Amino acid sequence: MALMGNVRKLYAVRFLHGLAFFGAVSVPFFTDWGHLNYSQIFLLQMWFMFWGFVLEVPTGAIADKFGRKISIFLSGLVLALAMLVYGWIPDFFVFLFAEFLFALGLALMSGADKALLFDSLKELGKAAESKAFFSRYALFDTLGLVIAFPVGSMIAASKILPYPQTLPLTMTLTAMPLFLAALVVLSVKEPKRETPKENLFRIGLNGIKYLPSHKALRALAIDMGL
Repeated sequence: MALMGNVRKLYAVRFLHGLAFFGAVSVPFFTDWGHLNYSQIFLLQMWFMFWGFVLEVPTGAIADKFGRKISIFLSGLVLALAMLVYGWIPDFFVFLFAEFLFALGLALMSGADKALLFDSLKELGKAAESKAFFSRYALFDTLGLVIAFPVGSMIAASKILPYPQTLPLTMTLTAMPLFLAALVVLSVKEPKRETPKENLFRIGLNGIKYLPSHKALRALAIDMGL
């Protein structure tokens, strides 16, 4: 029963991560409040993608060594911190730090959530039904976005604060469901798995060495990267 509870809790975590209230107003956030031009926004996204690529293997090593639950927990905390930094002060270099945190948080989540969900289903004897569970998992993320985007737009257009001061409020409020998601995942039961005996550096290095020699995984990595 505990592992079936994992599935429901992971659905809740995915939904909470989908509550990105800033999503519908991200461009005016950077232009109207952040006073950035489109070239600077483009540079921020390049910076984010660079760190997203670099951090993928090291964060995977954390999940392997300490457990997927811990990795997802840290993801929620780091992403919540990123949202608070975004809404702190309109400065390009502050945004660079926030984008780094955002990339780190997403990398900590990447793959760990799906691996935890699949291993929970496997122990429940439901691995053959995993496609249906993963479809519902993705649906909860979409549901979070469908709710968050119009709510974020209403927050930005509200009279709570003078415009554009309402724009960073969408970032700050996004930190709340992310922090709640971190708390929810702490109650998840980690399925039985073999914990690597190597240190984090060695685990990461083995992962990098494994990628070029594995044809299917290499193709998948290129596909996801593009």
